Amino acid sequence: MATTPRTFAYLSRVLAGVGLTVLASATQAADAQVNLRPHWAAGSQVSYAITKTRAKQGKVFTDHSKVLIRVAEASDNGFLLRVEEPMFPDQDIESEKFIAGNGLSTTKLALLEVSPDGEVQRVRNWEDLRTEGLKALELLSDHLQKRHGPDPMIDQAVAHLKQRLSTEEDIKATVLRDIGLLFQPLGLDYSADEPIEISVPTREAAPGLQFQGQTRATLKSLDNDKGLATIQWDQSYQIKAAEDFSGKPTGMPGEAFAGGLPMSGHITDEFVMDLRSGWPTRLTNTQTTVASDGSTETKTKTFTAE
Repeated sequence: MATTPRTFAYLSRVLAGVGLTVLASATQAADAQVNLRPHWAAGSQVSYAITKTRAKQGKVFTDHSKVLIRVAEASDNGFLLRVEEPMFPDQDIESEKFIAGNGLSTTKLALLEVSPDGEVQRVRNWEDLRTEGLKALELLSDHLQKRHGPDPMIDQAVAHLKQRLSTEEDIKATVLRDIGLLFQPLGLDYSADEPIEISVPTREAAPGLQFQGQTRATLKSLDNDKGLATIQWDQSYQIKAAEDFSGKPTGMPGEAFAGGLPMSGHITDEFVMDLRSGWPTRLTNTQTTVASDGSTETKTKTFTAE
């Protein structure tokens, strides 16, 4: 099976690249099959409550948000989706008030062009998102500098966020950073007796580093009466120094990665899919990383259809 742009969109949420193999199988009878395709009607919509948690060194941080997706167009050629998300988590009331007070919208609107198989092909209004995002960053940066004084950490954070708004592909990756999970399992045929294998070359995660991993996708359960299927993706990965042409390790790419670089980890995605619509009714993404200093961090994202 050929590599698709969807595969790389999935990987971009983790790190810059991966070599992976996907194996799908089912726990039901040998003839059980699931053909995950979108069945979205123009004018329909779905909304999700999103909860994110991050646990590190005994501390747990939680954010709540939401997303509303409307199907603006539907045809044999694909779909146009209107995706509305708040710019800030529910808890960040101060930033939301500040942005609104300066005449900018606190809601992000992305127009996604999606193939008939559910693959997000491009963000139609990426230039508008870039312009609005850069304006918001400049306003927040000035506000924080005035409030807290010059701070290199603020400068670094703003520079990093600007990088994520540099090109059309950067903005697509940013838009799909969370909601890309909703499209991840689509376009694949899961079968109990016919495994799916997808191979992707190992790619550079950062200068001097390579990201390598392996993923297994499994059809865990199928309820034809309710029209629900549970799909699970499991990915294990590690990061190690790339080698130069002489075969010697190139080493770590600078002080920015010292101490806390994630060196290995595991990601589990569980999707409860509504086969009649092609949308998840619930999905959970759990990522656990082990850093080079031995510390661990667990991040969880949960989408629940409302």
